[in-house]
Amino acid sequence: MVDRIALLSRLEGDARLLAEIVELFLRTAPRLMRDIKQALASKDAKKLERAAHTLKGAVANFGARQAYEAALTLEQHGRRGDLPAARRAWASMEKAMVRLKKELARLAEEHAA
Repeated sequence: MVDRIALLSRLEGDARLLAEIVELFLRTAPRLMRDIKQALASKDAKKLERAAHTLKGAVANFGARQAYEAALTLEQHGRRGDLPAARRAWASMEKAMVRLKKELARLAEEHAA
């Protein structure tokens, strides 16, 4: 899920920087997920588009294709104002984020040792 080779290459193998980036993502991602969920609940397509766009950029840093595609889908639904489709796509985003967070935590542990 995470493109480890590309990620470590961009960070020039800096394990400390990797740990910092992962920690920052793990702190901010829940807020972005809440923003998306709230946008869906309040039927706010613009807020959905913005939050999904921000999350898309964050997951792109890790080369996490599945999470990126899920966020892109939500962003596009928000842009079009298609909230029913966005609600259906939400489950894919949640699953992708659970996997990504687990993988990032594991990756950070591997490089902390």
